[in-house]
Order: sequence, then C-alpha cells, then structure tokens
Amino acid sequence: MSETPDLRRYVLARQAVTDLVRSAIALAGDPDAPLAAECRHLLERLAENRFNLAVVGQFKRGKSTLLNAIVGREVLPAGVIPLTSAITSLTYGPRDRVLLRWRGRMLQQEVPLRQLADFVTERGNPGNERHLEEAIVEVPSPALRRGVWFIDTPGVGSSDVSNSQTTLRFLPEASAVIFVTSADAPLGEVEERFLGAARAHVRKLLVVVNKVDLVGPDERDELLAFIRSRLALLLGDGEVAVHALSASQALAARMGGDTGMLNVSGLPEFAPRRGLAMVVGERIASAPGVAVQDEL
Repeated sequence: MSETPDLRRYVLARQAVTDLVRSAIALAGDPDAPLAAECRHLLERLAENRFNLAVVGQFKRGKSTLLNAIVGREVLPAGVIPLTSAITSLTYGPRDRVLLRWRGRMLQQEVPLRQLADFVTERGNPGNERHLEEAIVEVPSPALRRGVWFIDTPGVGSSDVSNSQTTLRFLPEASAVIFVTSADAPLGEVEERFLGAARAHVRKLLVVVNKVDLVGPDERDELLAFIRSRLALLLGDGEVAVHALSASQALAARMGGDTGMLNVSGLPEFAPRRGLAMVVGERIASAPGVAVQDEL
C-alpha cells in the first residue's frame, strides 16, 4: 500500500518531533534530570507509534459496552461490575490474550482473556489492591489495526476517588478522547467538571450520547440540542462532534448479525470511518476493512 500525502506528512512530522526531543535531551546535559527523563518517555511513545484513544466518562455510562460493540464481541467486562483503578487497553493482536503490567515490575504477565475480570474489576481486584498498572487486551479485530489503542478508563465521580485520579493522570497520555454520557442522565455536574479537565489536556474530543434507545425521537432531538448548548458553554472553542447511539443495541446486532438493528443503533454513523475518523484521521480512515457494516 502506497503512502498517502497525509500519511507522508505524518511520518515527516513525527521525525521532526523526534529530532527536537533528542536535541532537548542533549541540551539538558544531566541524563538524570527530570526534563531528560520526560524526553526519553516521549521518544518511547514516538517509537511505539501508539495512538491512545481514551474512552472516558462516569461509571455505568456504557464505555465498555461501546468498545465491545466496535470490536463486535464481549471482550471487556461490562454491566454492573465497575472497573478497578487501573487502565485497560484494547489493541490488535493475532490471537486473544491479556498482558498485565504491574507497578514496580519490568516483566509482563500473560493470562487468558477469560480471566480479565479477575484483574480489572472491583469484584476481582477491589481498590486495585494487586497494584495493576495496565491490562493490555489483544484481539484479532480489524477495527483495531493501524496502531490505534482504545483505552477503557475507570469511571470518574465514583465513591472510590482513586478511579477518577487514575483517569485524570492518564489524560496527558491520550492522543484523543471519546467522552461518553447517557440519555438517561446527560451531563451532570461531575461530568461537566471532568470535561473541562479533559479539554485542558486533549485537543481532539468526541462526545457520545449512549442509551438513546431509552428516549423517543422527539425527546432525542431536544436532548441533543441541550447537550450541544452545554458543550458550547463549557468548552467555548468551536463545535464538538456529538454522536447519539445505543451501544447495547449495537453489540447485540453485531453479535447476532442483524444489519437492521445495527443501523437503528447509530453505531455505523459513529464507528469507525465517520465519527472516529474525525479524531484518529488517517489511521482509521485508510485502514482496509474496518467499517463496522463491512464486517457483518
């Protein structure tokens, strides 16, 4: 596959940034200085060519269900079980597996996908008492090609403040953010505060209004108008894309091969060539076979 002009510009820009970071390390002088350490971390991220697309929001807004719908199967724990205060990354791999990164350890531990909930949920790992840093979930899904890493973050605003802290600490690592709210409880005070914090760290922001199957068509239009008006007041820097969908309908449709239900769910309007292409650009838009409707 030949390089497109956009991809060529991206490669050149990445090399230019790499050269600037290396120059900063040389200017720092002391290799142990905080600036030098931060620059080395940036070089590692550039070498990984990893695009972190963080999915954030309050608990029970449907973040994990949305990611499962994009992949087309129940990969991540969802429902009534909240995530523990650790990051769960979803990326492409030739086979199903989970790699666990622990705090203070160099080596990763591999476990079967069926054991994921034992490490990333409050039921299996309450308060992250095992000190898990990140669970990397690899599955052979075309939607995960091109170096895009979907990051499932702990819900903000829960009774466990460490969950919110974990998500806030990760924001500087995010290349873009999908903020998930829901039609049954849109944009509460906690969500609005978090949106402001997220916008300070991430330039590319996409808002998903989940669970729209719970409201009628007339209510939906009124709801979306309200959310767009609140976003304009909160962010004040241009229109933010807002997508309405039902992640639970989309997941059921994809797992059952129901194209009609899939279209009703709103997912094809969002993932990945249309909505997600707005935040990940060339990585998704030029990836072969990643459109949800093409996989059915």
